[in-house]
Amino acid sequence: MEKQTLTRQELYDLVWSTPLTTLAKKFSITDVGLRKICIKMNIPLPKVGHWAKVKYGYPVEKRKLPNKNSWKNEIELKIIKEGETKIPGMLSLYNELENEIIKKEGDSVVVPDQLITPHPFIVASKEFYTNKKIKWGTKEYDRLIKDTVNIEVSSDLVERALRIMDTLIKVMESRGHKIIIQDRSTIVKIQEEEIKIRIREKYNKIPKPSNYSWQEYDHVPSGILSFCIDESYKQIVLQDGKVQLEKQLPRIIAKIEIKGEEMKKYRIECEIYWAKEKERKRIEELRRKRKEKEFSDVKNLFMECKQWQEAQVLRNYLNESESFAMQKNKMTKKFKKWLEWARKKADWYDPFILKRDKYLDESDKEELFAKKKLNQFGTNYY
Repeated sequence: MEKQTLTRQELYDLVWSTPLTTLAKKFSITDVGLRKICIKMNIPLPKVGHWAKVKYGYPVEKRKLPNKNSWKNEIELKIIKEGETKIPGMLSLYNELENEIIKKEGDSVVVPDQLITPHPFIVASKEFYTNKKIKWGTKEYDRLIKDTVNIEVSSDLVERALRIMDTLIKVMESRGHKIIIQDRSTIVKIQEEEIKIRIREKYNKIPKPSNYSWQEYDHVPSGILSFCIDESYKQIVLQDGKVQLEKQLPRIIAKIEIKGEEMKKYRIECEIYWAKEKERKRIEELRRKRKEKEFSDVKNLFMECKQWQEAQVLRNYLNESESFAMQKNKMTKKFKKWLEWARKKADWYDPFILKRDKYLDESDKEELFAKKKLNQFGTNYY
């Protein structure tokens, strides 16, 4: 396997040009391992959501490479050749974090044989699950259920399930996470992400003797415990097998934390996407409104032009009518009154004069010729 020596500056340029998960595929190392190297070499890394912002065209801040470095200034990494799919000795992301948890937490991740100073949630849960007299809807039920962890097991496995859950809760809280009991669900809160967890017992379906056309089953407890992370169709399930669930606690914690990180990345990417989509719709709406206004302004422009032309035509007509009446000696009082009335209407209709009318307003101008059409002879009719 070929090796490549990178200076601190070269590694800095790489991690700011390519996501760690993509970059790690080029070298014989996980993204967690690459992250650790960068931290040791005092190389700043992009924050969560950086690459999602880049993807959707948002501005991002690139942190400068500090001059101070107490570790080496060069690092040698193995390059994966084309066609290689398996890297001997390379640990998965889960294995790396699992080993880190074992090393850091030590005996804290060892499930004891009996409950020792149990967590308040476990105290309430033990009282709830072992109290056979408790009835649904009573004050005692309501008092206990609000602090009861989610376990679905037969009475013989209650204590074992509580020991596992007690150890898990204590370790998760020591690692800075929060445990919430809400609506009978047990939730691990990692930063802003909430992950539901539960312990359940696997049940075997045993066919029952039946005289009917359908088959009925008895559900018999199997004694096999399962730890479920999340309640979606993508839920992660670890269960008793060659290794008992108690011995899998570091891996369970690693999977919960990685699940939280994945949820955070997905949430940030969704937030950026919807912010971008909201901005696109806002710009689209502004453009639509601007277009509507532009159309309305142009329509008004042509309307005013048309009104001015028609006002001029009307005045010319009235002047000709007056001349004709004078020539024919028809300037009666009635005609003069009509002529005065008609010229006032021309002034009302003219957009440059806009004389107020006692009976007509602006809306009447738009409707005045709205229904006018041409018949087959080319003359107007209504």
